[in-house]
Amino acid sequence: MQRGDLKTLSWAQPTFAANTIVNWGELQAFGRRVLGDPDMIFPEFNRLLAHVRQRGASTKGLDQRVLRNKAMIVAATALGFEHVLKAVQPSMCFIVTYYLAMGHALALACRRRGVLSVELQREGRGSRHEAYRWLAVPDEGYTLLPAVFWSWGEEDADMINGWTRTLSRPWHRAIHGGPPHLASWFEDNNPRTQAYDAKIREIRVSAPAELEILVALQNHDGYVDVWNDLAALIERSPREWRWWLRRHPRTADADRELGRLTAIRRPNVLIEEASAFPLPALLRHMDVLLSVRSGAAVEASAFGVPSIFLSGAARELFPDLVETGKAEIVDDIRDLEARLASTRRATGLRRAQPKLSDVLSGLDAVASEYAALCANPS
Repeated sequence: MQRGDLKTLSWAQPTFAANTIVNWGELQAFGRRVLGDPDMIFPEFNRLLAHVRQRGASTKGLDQRVLRNKAMIVAATALGFEHVLKAVQPSMCFIVTYYLAMGHALALACRRRGVLSVELQREGRGSRHEAYRWLAVPDEGYTLLPAVFWSWGEEDADMINGWTRTLSRPWHRAIHGGPPHLASWFEDNNPRTQAYDAKIREIRVSAPAELEILVALQNHDGYVDVWNDLAALIERSPREWRWWLRRHPRTADADRELGRLTAIRRPNVLIEEASAFPLPALLRHMDVLLSVRSGAAVEASAFGVPSIFLSGAARELFPDLVETGKAEIVDDIRDLEARLASTRRATGLRRAQPKLSDVLSGLDAVASEYAALCANPS
């Protein structure tokens, strides 16, 4: 299932349009709101407000009308997903970014039907993301949280299990499944991997380079000067440095806030070619990754490719990469030029990943346990 305009999304696959369920949920929530649902109350709400205010935090986002509307939408949408689960009867259901309204509704529907909900880690922050750090959870867990958190790394899984293990029963848990989208890219004999390897090698052989530099473009506001400085560096850099400027595939306004970076036209600057390849396919052949603060650095580390962040903001987002030497912050363009000049070919030492078939087999066993737990919750 996928939400969005499936006719215009470039990455859309043949999917069931979840829009219908979500839209009906919002419509039903509107009807309940108009009728003034008497069951929608928040126990000890004033105590919560007092607690937040005592700590100097804003309560703007805790308006009862806003919370009530969100709760109604989640509850109504969950009913729609229950109808799907009842018809399909799956043993498990995978979710990405559960912390969006649709994800909460799907997790709730799964809990009610005894279906194991598995949240796939989407980006590099892992357990450092606020959606995975719960310090006070009731013994029966939270019905809006997934049953299993699939983490890319062991450290993330261990951090999440730090609070899931405090529950009297296993309503929530974390597993180290590795980045599932990278599994085939670690297999040198995989047909798709070999096909992309051949295309990239063809480019590299046609014009040999001493350094392959991948730039993960991000059009965040406020970084135009950074991109313009990088453009100047690219223009004066040696011809033997090949620059792969890759646009994010899901960015509609791809060149917004990138300054004149994507206007560069040089034989050793590849933009359209770089943007046409999947990120893992490129990482198999790169020597270094540059970005403002992209989670692509996490994936790069799995391929043994070092990363350089162009903004100090990355330290807060990816402290583990910086602390372990898998990434560094170079926010001065002159220092960056010197750093690249001293860069050597990447070693290509890939981080060991769990075998996908073993992870899925383990989840099958967990799904059976979870169904029994939901059938006998006390």
